[in-house]
Amino acid sequence: MLGAIAGDVIGSVHEWARTKTKHFPLLTARSRFTDDTVLTVAVADCLLQGRDYVDGLHDYFHAYPDAGYGGSFGRWANSRHRTIDGLRPMYAFDVSCQGSVPPSIMAFLESTGYEDAVRNAVSPGGDADTMACIAGAIAEAFYGGVPEAIAAPVLAALDERLRSVVIEFRGRFGAGACAPPFELAGVASEAWTRKSFACCTSKTRGTAPERRPVVQGGRGPTRTPTSWTESARVRRWVSSPAGRGSARAESARTGSGSSARGV
Repeated sequence: MLGAIAGDVIGSVHEWARTKTKHFPLLTARSRFTDDTVLTVAVADCLLQGRDYVDGLHDYFHAYPDAGYGGSFGRWANSRHRTIDGLRPMYAFDVSCQGSVPPSIMAFLESTGYEDAVRNAVSPGGDADTMACIAGAIAEAFYGGVPEAIAAPVLAALDERLRSVVIEFRGRFGAGACAPPFELAGVASEAWTRKSFACCTSKTRGTAPERRPVVQGGRGPTRTPTSWTESARVRRWVSSPAGRGSARAESARTGSGSSARGV
């Protein structure tokens, strides 16, 4: 943390100077801490004290109002609209990180499920695709996947190259050890279907429990989501010699190829 603060203090006099050389005094009489230091310390304080991050950032902003905050952050910090409903009437289209990432995270924190998170992210009227992408990614991880009614048409909308990578990635790293049925019913290639199910023959794919963020004061998770034991067990089996051997044997039997790529 001190390294970040020192960099902030050293760089403070060069922000608008467009310095193009490495030869400059590290510290001068004009060197000072800026908003980067204030907010770094604010986050550290929240971690140390177990404070709510929104409250902490607001408190530090008002304690150091002249630290040089960006316009979008300043508008957010000056507002007490800490919910999507409160943000929506005063939100202006903003593609910057400061203007789009916090509302996207807020959209997830106030959600009751994947679809609700995405609807929250779109509703302020901002950079909707990027904001829904951010909120959707967090929501998929937290809620244990994307509902079939959404996932199937989305996968179908991708071309074969994009779709095959998505399905293979999910099969290896997420959504259990193999793609769920909706990804294999008329969407995935036949070869992938054989390979995927070869990996999972006689194995149980875990199902994530229905969950929603556990909130403190109505503002987001306060604990790590429950891990999915069965999914982890199957992923370990898939990467083991036995799992790879089973996939190769099934691939050879069905004629889908000489090896089960991606397992």
